[in-house]
Order: sequence, then C-alpha cells, then structure tokens
Amino acid sequence: MSITPGKNNSVLNLHGTIYKRKVDSNDSNLIYHCHSPISKQAIESNPVWTVFRENLSTGQLVTPIDNITGNPKPDKNRYDNVENLTYWELLAMQNGFIDYNDTTGSFSILADTWTDIPNNGLGAFTNKNYLPSSVTELMDTSTGYIDTTELNLGDSIFIRNDYEINPTTNNALLKFRYVLGTGLSEYTLEKIIGRLDSGSGIDYRFSLSPDFIYMGDTNTKDNPIKIQVNCTSAATVTNAGSVIQVIKR
Repeated sequence: MSITPGKNNSVLNLHGTIYKRKVDSNDSNLIYHCHSPISKQAIESNPVWTVFRENLSTGQLVTPIDNITGNPKPDKNRYDNVENLTYWELLAMQNGFIDYNDTTGSFSILADTWTDIPNNGLGAFTNKNYLPSSVTELMDTSTGYIDTTELNLGDSIFIRNDYEINPTTNNALLKFRYVLGTGLSEYTLEKIIGRLDSGSGIDYRFSLSPDFIYMGDTNTKDNPIKIQVNCTSAATVTNAGSVIQVIKR
C-alpha cells in the first residue's frame, strides 16, 4: 500500500478512508495523516482521528498496516503531538471551489438557439487556491464544459454563473440549461431566467443564483457538462465566469 509521494492535496481518500496531511516540523520528509473510516457509525459516534506517517521520498506509510482491514495501526508512543479531529472537522477539509474567470469577450447568439457559453479561465480573477480534496480541475477551459471526472459518486456541486446578455429586441425570453450525460443517456437541466423587458440594446447581468448538480451515476460524473443559453431574440453574450463549489459525500 502506498500514497503518491508529494501529493499536494490536504486530504485524500485511500481504500475508502480519509487522510489529512499535516507537515511534521521535526522531519520535512514525513507527513502526519489523520485516519478513520467514513461511515454512518462514524458520523453518529463523532470519533476523533488517530495518526500515522508517510515517507514522502518513497510514498510508503511508515506505520504498520493491518493486512485484513487496510487500516493503520499507529504506535501512539511514537507521537508527541497527536492531532484530534472530529469527523465533521475532517470532512469539511475535503470541500473547496474553483473560480474560472473568462476573457473570451462578447459573442453573438442566434434567436431561439441553444448556444454553449465558453470559458477559457484566463481571467485575472480565476482562483484555484482552495481546491477540493483530490481535485485539480473542474472545467475544461478549451470548451467551457464542467468537468466532474475527478469527483466521486455521491459528491455534488454548486455552480454560480456570472454573465451578461444584450438582446436586439425588447421583452425577449431568456432560458438557461446544463446538458449532461452522453448519447441516448444525455439529459438536460433547464430553467427560465425571465423576460428581458427593460429595453433592447442594453446589458442584463445574471450573477447570484447558484445551481445544484449531484453525481448520482457515472453518466453524469464521467461526461462533460455543457453550459448553454437561449434567447428568443438575437443577442450578444459576455461571460465573466463560473465558480464551482464541491461538496464531498
């Protein structure tokens, strides 16, 4: 059993177990891990987390492992400072977000035509400082499609999109949707944003309503999620970006 040496995530999963990294001040080549099974019983009993270590140069766990359960068997006498964390504290450390700021600029859409919203992630306000556990990306910035392939079944995401639309006629109807899955299993999640009835040729901004998607099956999790807009009038769209928050199971 081993863990990838030098892994940057603060929390990772191994054999259904969650581990939290904490740098060992006495040896830069060793890292503490907090351990406990994730289960209904763990939630109910709200346990603390025992500790073992990993050698970063080899990726091997220093503490012995139970060959049957795969669980560490730490020798508590080897540790002067055992960090006690509740299940809820450690679970919270798995969550995080990525904010993708787009610089594509305005683009035209045809009337009553579903159109992808691009996002190149090149904006100055793109923020990847608070990554969820075991996640490196949540969007394919070559297409603007949401990428959930690094998530687990049962995980979920909140998406807050920020974009402007400028219709060529007044009172146009604006709709928004996500396209999920693939082939015959493709499906959509759609909503009506509303009438753009303050006039034509002006920008209407939408930025505060989050949407929720859960990873209920591999069809959803392992395929790109398109972000699309539809307006009954021809219009121009400018995308500021999307922030995607991950909630781990």
